[in-house]
Amino acid sequence: MGRRILIIQTEATDRIALKAMLGVARYDVIQAAGGAEAMALLREGPAALIICDMDMPDMDAKAFCARLSALGHDAPAVLVLARGNDAHRRLDVLRAGAGAVLARPCAKSWLLAHIRSLLRARDAGIELRRRETTASRFGFAEAAPGFAPSPRCVLIEDAPQTGAPGTGPAADCAGFASGVQRRLFRRMSPEEALGQAEGAGLPDVYLLQIDGDDPEAGLALLAELRSHPATRHAAILVLHGPEAREAAGRALDLGANDLFDIGWGVEELQLRIRAQAGRKREADRLRDVFEEGLRLAARDALTGLFNRRYAMPHLEQMLLSARREKRHLAVMMIDVDHFKKVNDDHGHQAGDLALAGLAARLRENLRAADLTARIGGEEFLVALPDTTCKEAHATAERLRLTIGATPIPLPGGAALCLSVSIGVALSNAITGPAAALVDLADQALYRAKSGGRDRVTMAPALPPPVQDAAMRPAPAAPPPAANRSGMTGKP
Repeated sequence: MGRRILIIQTEATDRIALKAMLGVARYDVIQAAGGAEAMALLREGPAALIICDMDMPDMDAKAFCARLSALGHDAPAVLVLARGNDAHRRLDVLRAGAGAVLARPCAKSWLLAHIRSLLRARDAGIELRRRETTASRFGFAEAAPGFAPSPRCVLIEDAPQTGAPGTGPAADCAGFASGVQRRLFRRMSPEEALGQAEGAGLPDVYLLQIDGDDPEAGLALLAELRSHPATRHAAILVLHGPEAREAAGRALDLGANDLFDIGWGVEELQLRIRAQAGRKREADRLRDVFEEGLRLAARDALTGLFNRRYAMPHLEQMLLSARREKRHLAVMMIDVDHFKKVNDDHGHQAGDLALAGLAARLRENLRAADLTARIGGEEFLVALPDTTCKEAHATAERLRLTIGATPIPLPGGAALCLSVSIGVALSNAITGPAAALVDLADQALYRAKSGGRDRVTMAPALPPPVQDAAMRPAPAAPPPAANRSGMTGKP
């Protein structure tokens, strides 16, 4: 079965009919006759969505939503079914936390479209919060919520309304928007909305009009907005009249966040805009926390360089690309000489400054396309794409000389002079994975340190061959025997 939905309806016949309809749509349905019974069922097991009457035997929908708020982010989404069209009560329930209020009776397609929309929104929020929780367990700080400014809201329409308004549903929708736009939002054409570049200052909420005369145009624009890089994370609120109700239901499945009937009034529009802007900004914050966590997870905290966790998979991709494009890739292993003595003589704070300073020298002297990472205590890895053996040796020597000639300042006015040993290997020396290339550069580094340190050593063009007997070359012929005079004979 699918997602669990809890329905709370006083009339048993209503519950049975609604359960049957939701069962056909493959939802797992549980039932309650009132709010208290529903809360007891939620303690036994969670539900993704609650569908309840505006008035239940033991409480109304407003009081029930207030109780649900105690569950925090674990609370189900709430869809309220109301008899009549009491705008005041609808506003109260929306303020209490309901996701939607639908007037009864409502068409099956209209109800199911709202159910799908509410479940999608809840799932998206849960996933973003799950990522935030994962980031916090890795020790990444949660972004502090800042001051919430007024929502940035844009009404999208083909052309500004000029002169006297026309007649018909489209004119009704445009007239409503024109009457409130100065207080709530600014106008923008579809071309302007889709022509925006990604960055700061983009609208939080787009208001999109769908009318009964040409609903497909509005739905097509909605799909474009939802897929465009600059607008795909914005909230989209669809304005519609009674004649465009069927198209508005389709808009929810195309990615609209909410619907607004133009007969509901400006106060409710303000409430819905604020609610959608708040959810959008919370989603932005959670995405920022996650993306910052990813960035920090790939970085070494001391030096700001990439760490081993990031460097090795990235180096593998660089190696595959070099082989595919038949280009060279050079890898350096860099080790600080006598680093233990730095810590012993000057303290660990000086050692940290030395590593951070060396990382800065590497950044200043390498290209943006080069990979630079700290992969051990005082060990660094550098990968140079599209670099020949001669160029790699020259770069390594330049780095060695630059580091040796640039003392690192310490607190108190002292300075620390470092030297490094560097091992270099080229990708044409191996046929295996990136780890084999790093190992080859590490062997060259070992020879540099064994040979006296403060030097660059190149790995052989090919690793020492490991051949079986069938592949070994024939042994060289023995030298010709010498004659008694000590001279060798002719071949």
